[in-house]
Amino acid sequence: MALTPKEFLEEGLVQLRQLGQSPGWAIYQTRLRELGKHNEARKAQALRANETATALLLQGAVDGLLQAADGVEKYMEKLEAGDQHLPAAFRGGSVEEVEA
Repeated sequence: MALTPKEFLEEGLVQLRQLGQSPGWAIYQTRLRELGKHNEARKAQALRANETATALLLQGAVDGLLQAADGVEKYMEKLEAGDQHLPAAFRGGSVEEVEA
């Protein structure tokens, strides 16, 4: 029997909670934050050298790393609030059908 959309959402949240509590995720978050700090230092060097384009690129990398590190918790909050949907691939659809 197929799961209802609500059941899929509940299962997705269970899986995300398990991911958020795993030691592996904590290690990965720490690594992402370390990379963010490294890129912050490189950005500072680029700014001192008046390399604005490089600094902007590095700031984008820092923003992305920090967003990824905090992603599970924020994604769960959005799912619970109904502001976000599970990817179609999780529901048995194709990757091309993933909702934004």
